[in-house]
Amino acid sequence: MNFKTILSLALLSLVQATSTIGKRQDDGSCSVRGEQGCTQLPCCRGLVCQINSANQHLQTQPTHRNVLLSKTKIERSSRCRTTDYEASSFAWPFTAPTIAGVTLRVNDGPLSPCEAALLRVSYPSEPLDVLRDRYNRDGYVFLKGLLPREDVLSAREAYFTSLAPSGMLKPGTAKVDGIFDTEASAADFPGIGAGSDKSARPGSTDKSAIFTEMALKAHTEPWYAGTEDGEVTGFARHPALYDFIARFSGWGESTLAVRRSLLRNNTPGNKAVGVHYDQTFMRYGEPTAVTAWVPMGDIRIEGGGLIYLEGGEALGQEIEEDFTAKAKAAGMSDAEMRNAFNANMMSTGFLCDGPAEFGRKYGKRWLVSAYEAGDVVLHRPHTIHASTINDDPEARIRLGTDLRFVNSARQWDTRWSNHYFFNDGV
Repeated sequence: MNFKTILSLALLSLVQATSTIGKRQDDGSCSVRGEQGCTQLPCCRGLVCQINSANQHLQTQPTHRNVLLSKTKIERSSRCRTTDYEASSFAWPFTAPTIAGVTLRVNDGPLSPCEAALLRVSYPSEPLDVLRDRYNRDGYVFLKGLLPREDVLSAREAYFTSLAPSGMLKPGTAKVDGIFDTEASAADFPGIGAGSDKSARPGSTDKSAIFTEMALKAHTEPWYAGTEDGEVTGFARHPALYDFIARFSGWGESTLAVRRSLLRNNTPGNKAVGVHYDQTFMRYGEPTAVTAWVPMGDIRIEGGGLIYLEGGEALGQEIEEDFTAKAKAAGMSDAEMRNAFNANMMSTGFLCDGPAEFGRKYGKRWLVSAYEAGDVVLHRPHTIHASTINDDPEARIRLGTDLRFVNSARQWDTRWSNHYFFNDGV
């Protein structure tokens, strides 16, 4: 074993013990730095939380695993502050809904009322400098109605028309509605990019193999990807989105919509997307790419849409910088740093599988929203995000796509110049 290898191993041990980077445990949970354990009540970690009404009380029910809150006090106002709580442990279930009268579930359980707030809404008609400031400060900008609604719904209908032979849709329903057949097994229709190792094909059943092949093929169909001769533009190259990004970023004609994208389905009963930031997957380029998350259809607040960690862009940068400083101090090359960093993540590239645990550890809320066809969320490379489990009461399948834009005049991760395929190593 050479000296540099010994240094790399020593650095990884140090990072695993002291850094803020999420690390998968044997039980699939995450381990991230914090002053107290992952089970701590978030109101004790610096949050000012909204509760549903002036007289509502936060309640827990004792079970063999639960430890009730001690010295619990609720102010008779619409806000509760961190100093109002002391807790020896944090336990489910909460009787109060998360937000807007509904309970939001993530991979590791429901979110409490103190753990969620609404995304800030913006509009494409606002001055670009205002939107840029908001994007840089918050790490995202949620744009209502950026794309024509009819174009989004047309793309949604095309997707489900091509996937209908898989048996995922409820018989007798319109394809544009994308209603899941609840008589089918959710395991046969896994989400693309929702947590498969090393970008491997998700699913483990014979039917899932058929479905995922159809879902993969959709990435290159003309309605989505366009055609090489340019006669068909394709939804992923929608001119309204490209033109806005070119103006918003200031890159102009140097704006490049990279070819690789993820067309994700989130069916009821399946796993949600874990906690991550995008620079992890674009590490061979500068951290300047703009991700456009495009919901392809209306999504209820409990329908499996993206959620963003409040202050998550700064935390993502802190995680990155903390590791980079330790790696450089150990004399690692850029390639060794990339490999070491990714080795300390989950095998999926995620920081953590469970958003609830991650948010509690850092004392931060998850920002949530319902979405409509035509909405777009732009976010920065280090903005930490995840998704909720799809609990749509009508079993509506959540469909969305991740489109990324780079400044072609600068260094960017050219691995993204190919269409997405399983085991592509990105």
